[in-house]
Amino acid sequence: MNKLIKLEELEASMFPELQGWKEKQEEIVKANPFVTIVDNKTYEEAKKNRTALVTARTTIEKQDKLIASKLTDIRKKVSVTTKELIDITQPHEDKQQEEVKRYEQIKEQERIEKERIDQERKDAIQSKIETIYLTEKAKIDNLQFDGIDAINKDFEDNLFKTDVAQFEEFELQFASKVNLIKQQLAEKSTLLTEKENQRVEAERLAKEKAEFEVEKQAKADADKKEREEREAAQKAIDKANAEKEAELKAKEKELAEKEAQAKAKEDAEKQAKADAEAKQKAEKEAKAKADAEEKRLNELKPDREKAMLYIESLRFTSEFPELKNQEIADALMKIRDGLNSTIIDFNNQILTIK
Repeated sequence: MNKLIKLEELEASMFPELQGWKEKQEEIVKANPFVTIVDNKTYEEAKKNRTALVTARTTIEKQDKLIASKLTDIRKKVSVTTKELIDITQPHEDKQQEEVKRYEQIKEQERIEKERIDQERKDAIQSKIETIYLTEKAKIDNLQFDGIDAINKDFEDNLFKTDVAQFEEFELQFASKVNLIKQQLAEKSTLLTEKENQRVEAERLAKEKAEFEVEKQAKADADKKEREEREAAQKAIDKANAEKEAELKAKEKELAEKEAQAKAKEDAEKQAKADAEAKQKAEKEAKAKADAEEKRLNELKPDREKAMLYIESLRFTSEFPELKNQEIADALMKIRDGLNSTIIDFNNQILTIK
């Protein structure tokens, strides 16, 4: 029965190709001692000893190559055997791997389908929220003053009592739209009320002006008949009429100023809304840029830390040796300090990478 040999138990001394060579090498060294060259004779003797030593070395190297060649043959035979062993399980491994991949593909398709269905659900909810918002906003856009009470009641009875459970995780989005509708309704109601008050005031002033014109004309007719008799009284009446007309013009001017103020306010509100939308867009872009920068710095951090640890490991941390020669000590210290300074510079360069 063949005895099994463990590879870890192999020793170089076990190879017959190396048996007895240690003694031979030692004899060659003894037979060819070091020669100090002082003349031609010692020069020739030194060359002879060197040749003997070189021959001893190259002979051992040939033995090493011979052993390496035999080991290579063994390695080739082991490779053939290991392949035969692997071929026993490899087909089963491949078959099992294909089965695992087949099942993983099924699970992946299930996951994709589940995500698609969930996305359709989310899109349907968000579309419903947007439809509700646009429908109610259209009511506000077409609102007239006489419909303010009706639309308020409509919103209180319907929109503001909407069951938010149907919007699932988008309840806050719906609530935000409702708040926006409330704000738009309040602004539109205020604007319509101001315009209605201006209209009523204009009608009142027009009525007063018409009445005044009637009175003025009646007074003129009466004055025409009694001009001579009531000249003094007519002057007083003319003065009163002038003052009243001035008052009417002042009121007309006041009405015009109110209309201008209302228009300026409406323009300012539109501009404020546009500015708010622009600000929101800028903030969103700034946040996306900040998130990208944070992600890039987080991705850089592991490499930076590894580089710094590696550089730190290069520092001269061993205790400085005691040297008698001060010149050598100074030179060694200069080299140590220079290398440590260079390492610190490398460390600082790593820290500045962004």
